This record gives sequence, C-alpha cells and structure tokens, in this order.
Amino acid sequence: MLLNIRERMKTSICLQIDIFRYVYFVFRKWFYGNIWYIVCRRFYMPDLLLVLFLFNFSLFLLHEMDAIRCSEWRLFIILKDMEDSKAYKVFTFIHLFLYVLILSLLFSQYQTIIFWVLDLFFIIHAILHLFFERHPRNEFKNSFSRSIIYPMGVLSVIHLVLLINIST
Repeated sequence: MLLNIRERMKTSICLQIDIFRYVYFVFRKWFYGNIWYIVCRRFYMPDLLLVLFLFNFSLFLLHEMDAIRCSEWRLFIILKDMEDSKAYKVFTFIHLFLYVLILSLLFSQYQTIIFWVLDLFFIIHAILHLFFERHPRNEFKNSFSRSIIYPMGVLSVIHLVLLINIST
C-alpha cells in the first residue's frame, strides 16, 4: 500500500512537472517570438519615441543655455558684427519664438513632422559643430559642451531609425 501511494505521488509529480514544462516551453516560444512585436509595435514604441525625442530636445535646450555662456551668436553671419549686448538679446529673443513654435507643434497633429524636422536639424547641427571645431570664435571646445552637442546627433539618428521602423 505504501509503495502504491509513493508510485502515485511520483507519477503525479512527474505529470505536474511535464505539464509545467509544456506550459513553460509554449509560453517561452510565444514570448520570445512575439515580444518584439508586442513591445515595439503595439504599446511601448510610441512612448519610447516620445521619451527619446524629449530627452534629445532637453539636450538641445541645455546646449542653447551653454550657447549663451559661449556667446554662440559670434558664429552667425548676421549677429557676429553686432555688439555683444545687442546680439545676446536678439539671439535670446529669436529662441523664445522658436521654442513656442516647437512646443506647440510637438503636441499637435504635426508631431511626426516636427520629429523629422528637428531630428534632421539636430544631425546637421552636430555636423556643423564638428566642422566649426577650429573656428577662432568657437568656445564649445570643452568636454561638457561636446557631451551635449554630439549625443544630440547620435540620438537623432537612432530616433529617425525607430521612427522609420514604426512607420513601415
């Protein structure tokens, strides 16, 4: 009798383990087969795109604060000949309207368009800073400024790739 109970328990445990293994392997196959689709296509990708873009836009805002410190207006054709106090005011005033325009379009039906435009701008902007490294009036030659400028270009490329991936 005792042997019979042990046999039944052993059989029951083996059956439970087999059922568990079957469920585990079915779930594993489904999970790994569909996780990319679930995570990237259905729920998380739009949120990830927005967070990535907002992080990049925050880097842009940091760069513009750094641009005030480094007197970036001295690199622009129109502003370089003005006296510093006037050029600073014009440079700052232009950015007020720029930020209002970007933020109003960012949370509108034109969000995808502003993603594209600003991503391309950030890439071109990083390339221009690379080309102007040796300019005598360039004061962005420190690691702090570079750690803001160049990641903007890289993150914009990543954002564009993800944007294209989700569009197709």
